Amino acid sequence: MHKLSDIIRIDKRFQNSINLHFDLDNIEKSRGYIPTRASIAILYQYLEHIKKNQDKANILIGPYGKGKSHLLLVLLNLLRGNEKAMRTVIEKIKIVDKNTADLAENILGKKFMPVIVSGTYSDLNKAFIAAISEALEREGLEELIPDSYFNEAVKTIENWKENYKNTYVLFQYQLRKNGMTGEEMLIGLERGEKEKIILFEKLYEGLTSGSNFNPMVEIEAVKLYREINEIIGKTKGYSGIYIVFDEFSKYVEGHERENFSHDMKILQDMCELSAVTNEYQIHITFVAHKSIKEYGNALPKEMINAFTGVEGRIKEIRFIVSAGNNYELIRHVVDKKYKDYEQFVQENSRYGEIIEKSYHVPCFESIFSKEEYMKIVSYGSFPLLPLSSYCLLNISEKVAQNERSIFTFLSNDEYGSLLYFIKKSNEMFGADVIYDYFENLFRESKSMPEIHNEWLQADFALSRAETDDEKKVIKVLALFRMIRKTEELPITKEKIRLASGIEWSVFDNIINSLEKKQLIVFRPKLGAYAFKHNVGINIENEIDKLVKIQNENINVSEKLGEISELDFVLPRRYNQEYTMTRFFKYIFVSEKQFRGVAQPEYLFEESQADGLIVCIIRDNESKIDRVQRWLEHLNDKRIIVIYPDNVFSEENNIRKLIAVRKLLMDKDFTEENKVLIQELKIYKENLIFEVNRFLENNYMPENNACTVLHENKELDICSDKEFNRLLSEICSEYYHMAPKINNELINRNYVSSQIKKARRKIVTNILRGDDFSEYHKGTGPEATIFRAAMYYTGILEDKNNIDVRKDKGTIYLIDEVKSFIQNSAGRKTSFSKLYEILTGRGLGARKGIIPIFLARELSVMQDTPIIYFNQKEVEITGEIFENINDRPDDYYLLVERESVRKEEYLNRLERLFLYKHNFKYDNSHNRLGNIVDGIQRWYRNLPQYTLNTKKGAKDNYFYQFRNLFRTLELNPRDILFVKIPDILCEKEEQGEDKYIVCTNKINDIVGYFNSFLKMQKQSVVTELKHIFHTGEEESLSACLKGWYQGLGIAVKNQIWNDSVESFISCIQNMNMNDEIEIASALSKSVYGIYIEDWNDNSGERFFNEIRDIKEQMESVRDNTSLHIGNYFSFTDSEGNRVEKFYEVDEENSTSYFLQNAIEDALDEFGGTLEINQKLSVLIQTINNLLKR
Repeated sequence: MHKLSDIIRIDKRFQNSINLHFDLDNIEKSRGYIPTRASIAILYQYLEHIKKNQDKANILIGPYGKGKSHLLLVLLNLLRGNEKAMRTVIEKIKIVDKNTADLAENILGKKFMPVIVSGTYSDLNKAFIAAISEALEREGLEELIPDSYFNEAVKTIENWKENYKNTYVLFQYQLRKNGMTGEEMLIGLERGEKEKIILFEKLYEGLTSGSNFNPMVEIEAVKLYREINEIIGKTKGYSGIYIVFDEFSKYVEGHERENFSHDMKILQDMCELSAVTNEYQIHITFVAHKSIKEYGNALPKEMINAFTGVEGRIKEIRFIVSAGNNYELIRHVVDKKYKDYEQFVQENSRYGEIIEKSYHVPCFESIFSKEEYMKIVSYGSFPLLPLSSYCLLNISEKVAQNERSIFTFLSNDEYGSLLYFIKKSNEMFGADVIYDYFENLFRESKSMPEIHNEWLQADFALSRAETDDEKKVIKVLALFRMIRKTEELPITKEKIRLASGIEWSVFDNIINSLEKKQLIVFRPKLGAYAFKHNVGINIENEIDKLVKIQNENINVSEKLGEISELDFVLPRRYNQEYTMTRFFKYIFVSEKQFRGVAQPEYLFEESQADGLIVCIIRDNESKIDRVQRWLEHLNDKRIIVIYPDNVFSEENNIRKLIAVRKLLMDKDFTEENKVLIQELKIYKENLIFEVNRFLENNYMPENNACTVLHENKELDICSDKEFNRLLSEICSEYYHMAPKINNELINRNYVSSQIKKARRKIVTNILRGDDFSEYHKGTGPEATIFRAAMYYTGILEDKNNIDVRKDKGTIYLIDEVKSFIQNSAGRKTSFSKLYEILTGRGLGARKGIIPIFLARELSVMQDTPIIYFNQKEVEITGEIFENINDRPDDYYLLVERESVRKEEYLNRLERLFLYKHNFKYDNSHNRLGNIVDGIQRWYRNLPQYTLNTKKGAKDNYFYQFRNLFRTLELNPRDILFVKIPDILCEKEEQGEDKYIVCTNKINDIVGYFNSFLKMQKQSVVTELKHIFHTGEEESLSACLKGWYQGLGIAVKNQIWNDSVESFISCIQNMNMNDEIEIASALSKSVYGIYIEDWNDNSGERFFNEIRDIKEQMESVRDNTSLHIGNYFSFTDSEGNRVEKFYEVDEENSTSYFLQNAIEDALDEFGGTLEINQKLSVLIQTINNLLKR
């Protein structure tokens, strides 16, 4: 007979799981990759992400031991561009899928820097910085490594040693108490040993009176990654960075809830960074064995909620391995020859019969043909029985960890592993060995009641079992119930026997024995075996007794609200666009209850949700048309109704649940039946599970068993994606003006105590008018919240964010706050009215952000507003704004009427002189100075003509207002509240409405002076047309050109003075049709200055000059005899005939002096030049003169 130890060989390459930190440079690990169709499909996705620069933030979810890390190891080594090392791997891939291999070939030319992030740090900012530092060192780019915490710690110790002797002595003493020397500490820090930095931080706190060692607090991981990515892309030939956050599940499970929100903000920022990178890409992949949603009650709700802000920014990729691939993996690890397998089975006929019958179990027969089953499952799994391998694959998906997985069971040489049993036994192995191997994980899996509770029952039963075979059956039954796939693996006697490998002849006796001991029971309704504790009491009877005495009518909707796992849905697209987390909550009501809701607000009172998914608990009397009509009557876009196809059938289970809860609350009963407590809890969980299964099947649109109603329509929605799109569309319409404040920590209704403290500090800074420069940088909550709310929304304008576009939602919110302040003029107004507007339709603002904007608007008022707590006036502090936010009904605002008018006056001046012209200012708290600066900018931008004119305005105060701003040094308060009202308001206008009068008149003044120049230019055009006798409708350009063309040849050959020549040149070169531009050009040509630089007398002088020029030129045309005798002509050097008329001015002494100078110059040359040469020079000089 063959021995298993002789025919089985375990592939040691699978002995240790992949560790991306340690195995990145181990090429043999990558070469050992076994490409399956499932893993290749995922690899193809990742390569496509890189090729198309898309989905750069994602989470890879799959059970332990299925090859996620191995797949990512191959991906990272492909991206490192090591063509020679990865050639073997690509050839393997090509055998399975040529397209993926070709894509891998193309990607191989790119070069990405892998960064492996560990979740063992308590601060993710540190983790990301440490990870990129390790990556740069690995890539030989040490010069780019930022100073680490370790380096800073070494510097601190050296500083103590050099400058603070007492501190250094105390430090040495504390080290000795911890069993360490100073030298050991320094060496450990230089090596980057984590335990050394942890100890140093602890000692540092004690030596510095409670200070935290945080030297790199100013280094933001996001900024660092952006900069390094740019540098290595431009100077080192990299295409980008690829980040892998390994063991993300362990990070989530082990994280302290207090800092989780802060870390999620860092993850959110990293995901957003990856999304915006383009030329040099940044990708980030999280590796997890399940999604956050799947943790259920195992994680605090606030941690799950905190993750929702990140969730919308990452793509979920499931590592789903097909059944065939799973069994192929086992075959690769457990190597044997087919003929040895056949011979072993023939020598052990019992196993042949088990293998044959196991094929007909649905988990095999529904997937494989008989031939495939024999080759892939039976032969591939040997020496495990087929159902043992099925249990191994399924149970590992639920509980496996790096330390215990499929591969560790198959390949490790340790107690309880396959190799351990092969050495000890010569039989095929039943599923009980799987139970034994993973038992510790069952014990520890308290977060998974479907696993832990079955283990509790099995453990109880094992303690009562008497034989090894009885224990085998109990362990197999426990595995079947943990796997919970009865459609694939019915929990029947035959299937338990096939998985245990026990002979039929004894198996029935074993089952009977366990039933007699009341350790297991067959439940006919389910057609399955289960555990049953024997404590001398019938739980079903106790439950039935309590059910019978319950009221005839129970509040089913209330109970469903307590137990339903259909809790809320996030509108993903909307949340991503508006950088916040809105949600729709499920509520369950009967048709009668729904039609009894008079106002939609009643439905929202308890939920605090942004929208509701109302699930109708249907009975035999329910009618969909009545529900539809009532939905239309409520007329609220935020309400969606789910009307199921099936009548609600879980009332009996809910009654049982009420009974079970009552038993668990009955102290006398539980005291007498302690052993039953666990079973009752399991019973309760099973009831809840059954009810939730019904709810999911009947109220989730993707299951096609319900109708979705919205407003007046029945919607044809058959997928989760379509349903979620509907939710986003509803939010986009209902909350279309929501402020976009990209900080999940503050942009929510209920914030943590840490964030409240940060917000209170910001509000206090605002009230005091502090300088906010300290918030320009840094990662503290105050800095990140302030930047998100004030800088990145464009609200706080200064030189640091001149390119930031104003967020229209935030502007709208601020306008509503201003309107509320105005409405509080002369009367106490409840803050609840403001909060109703801000959190209601349109804005839907989260309460977390409101105190910041409310404080900002109240702080800039020139007169202090009054806040009341009920009837008592209170001091305006940061604490008061927190109280208002918590209880707006209890607080009131009162502002003096003049304060409101003054505020509106300043607002209108800001709109007129700041916002309208996009002027940026440095300090929002120097409001009056900013406004006066804005008016002075307006004044300085006025043309010279407008600054000096004294004509045309309807009143002298126009010029008084303008001239007020000629002085550079002005007192803003005096200007705005004294001098302007004195100038603009008559005595009878100096009352309550003086600021309204001022703003109206300032509007007129600004309008007049802004349009003055244009009006003057238009009047110049009109006068020019009048001078040249043309109509208003005729073109000025055509008029001037026509007039000039109509003049005689003598005019054009006349030599004129400079003014006339400039006028003629302007007309000849005129190539524009804009009449105002023509007028300005004529002014410059004839008068020497543009119209902008005129004064009030310039117009008359200009028009007189134009009339003189026109008269001169027309007189030449009308009296050509004037020029007889004043004429010359010559032929120039290019052969052109030049003829010119000119006037002799014999009385001009300057002309006489010029003539003498020319004659003297000619005489000086004497006989050196012939007369014809002298004439040639004179003619050329005349020709050049004429061309000027």
